[in-house]
Amino acid sequence: MEAFFPTDQSFFKINFVGDTNNIDISKDVISFSITEEIQKMITGSITLKDSYNIYSRQLKNGKNFSLNWGYKKGNINIEKALLKNPTEITGTNIRTNLKAYIQSPGGSGSQNGELIYNCNFYGADIKSNLKDTIWHRTGTKRLVIESSLLKLGVTELYVDFIQQNEQLGENNAVLQNETTFRFINRLAFEWRCLFKIGYDLKGNLIGLFVDNNKVDSGVSLLFQKKIIGGTTGSSKLFEYGINSFYPNVIAYTWKHNIGDSGLGDGNRIEIINGKSVITNYTVEDQIVKISRLNESRIKKYIEDNPERKDLIKDIIVANNLDSKIGDTTVAYFFDQIETTTAPQGLGYSANIQVLGDPLLTCPMKAILGNGFPDFFKNDLGGLNKFYIKKVTHNIDSNGYKCQIEIADVITTFGGFVQ
Repeated sequence: MEAFFPTDQSFFKINFVGDTNNIDISKDVISFSITEEIQKMITGSITLKDSYNIYSRQLKNGKNFSLNWGYKKGNINIEKALLKNPTEITGTNIRTNLKAYIQSPGGSGSQNGELIYNCNFYGADIKSNLKDTIWHRTGTKRLVIESSLLKLGVTELYVDFIQQNEQLGENNAVLQNETTFRFINRLAFEWRCLFKIGYDLKGNLIGLFVDNNKVDSGVSLLFQKKIIGGTTGSSKLFEYGINSFYPNVIAYTWKHNIGDSGLGDGNRIEIINGKSVITNYTVEDQIVKISRLNESRIKKYIEDNPERKDLIKDIIVANNLDSKIGDTTVAYFFDQIETTTAPQGLGYSANIQVLGDPLLTCPMKAILGNGFPDFFKNDLGGLNKFYIKKVTHNIDSNGYKCQIEIADVITTFGGFVQ
């Protein structure tokens, strides 16, 4: 069950869990793709020739499998081809035992009689993604993250953030009213952290939750080593053009994102236990200002101003803490909370196509060398540190390529640019 592409000696292998008939799809594979992204679940797709319409009966929704991909041993010097410093990342040229299951399969028949089967898949961690309603009123913020990761099936935790020892109580209780995965993702946004779930080489789920500025050190580095099976490795060098020592970039585009969606300010409106809850976020100078609706002040205001019984609707329409309801500033109805965050960047991002590398994962640090504009290479006071936000591994008859999205802190982890 190994699909092998002789163009560059790349391959991938799929093992179906609990399959007694030993389905072999290798001869019919057209292409394979898998995407790893910060704050999101692993996804991918497989495209097959389905000349006899058999895969729709065999590869159904929910079928479990594990994935292996990379290069044939000894047929490519990936260290020399892809790394300027071969000691920076070491390990095998293969990723193994990523667990997944099929979802939303489909197919097509072309006008020339070719039958195609398309199979999307998701990382196995989505299986534990059940909605729950829990108030966290005791313990520390670290305990909230650890217990939530364990609920997802994570067996090894890599947690380190500045607020982790803060004690929870009635005034700063944390409510989960969504799936566990979305809950951790929301806390990562509110606490200005990075969240990622991955798989070690044995197929075990591992979880990362760290401050943004710890992406290339400490537990984040240990997390990356577990995924790629290396002994070291926190960064990846990208170079483009004839003046580069080891050019591994095939093509790239870049963008300056400031102004695309403001600085992340805005209101989040949710219905929790039948009640409207409004949270306003304002991000300024590495401070997240969170304004939570104060229910008792609303009740008091309505008692004094009965004609304002539709106050919630008025607040939503106002959509600005500086606006007024009658003679009262909207800010009166909110409790102000400030949270110190990690340093923010300049808003630059790039989309890069490179030669395939199974050791590429996120959130590795991206070092941009020859062939890129100066503001990607110069330090600029430490503001323009770039990280891999998203990696898509693509293998087809033309060989193995990776499509990578990189960004600095504000665009990668702030949630402001989608």
